[in-house]
Amino acid sequence: MPIAKAAAFITAALLCAALVTLPPAPPLWANEAEDAAEEAARLKTQLEHFIKTGRCVNCDLSRAKIGAGQLSGARLTGATLTGADLAGADLRAAELSKTKMSGVNLAGANLESANLKGAD
Repeated sequence: MPIAKAAAFITAALLCAALVTLPPAPPLWANEAEDAAEEAARLKTQLEHFIKTGRCVNCDLSRAKIGAGQLSGARLTGATLTGADLAGADLRAAELSKTKMSGVNLAGANLESANLKGAD
């Protein structure tokens, strides 16, 4: 039995050594912070494109703070605007068909002649 005890001891020692040399896992909050940073960068890129071109077809501007602005004729077909702030925005003749608009702030927005067909 001395060989079996020695083998068990060596196996246990190797397992302990392996555990000690493994890098520690990052805390969960680090992953959440990284995810939030990636989401903020994505939103910034899409929002900059929309502001520059007036187009954001099938894009995701969820929770974007667009606010009051001259957006007449903007094309947002199929965009996701969930929770976005468009308060006071001029969206006359904007193309908003099939747009996801749950929780959007449209207080004071001008939607005259805007196409909202299929928007929810």
